[in-house]
Amino acid sequence: MVGLSLSSDGLREFVSSGGMHFPVYTLDPSVAQSIPRLQMTPQTLVIAPDGTVLREILGVYSGSNKSALETYFSLSLSADQG
Repeated sequence: MVGLSLSSDGLREFVSSGGMHFPVYTLDPSVAQSIPRLQMTPQTLVIAPDGTVLREILGVYSGSNKSALETYFSLSLSADQG
């Protein structure tokens, strides 16, 4: 798992306060515009090794999105991760 951010502003603090245990990179705006599947943030894309998008979840990790992520990845997100 990797994280992509559209801005580096406050990114270091956000990652450390969010308890993210995976690499997070800043995506150059010109690159972001060239990826048609990037629609909004946060956005979760599960991508197979061959580049096929297996799952796409748009929006924050609460409500039905939280449930979808927990089911798909067989995990439980704490309340402060939503």
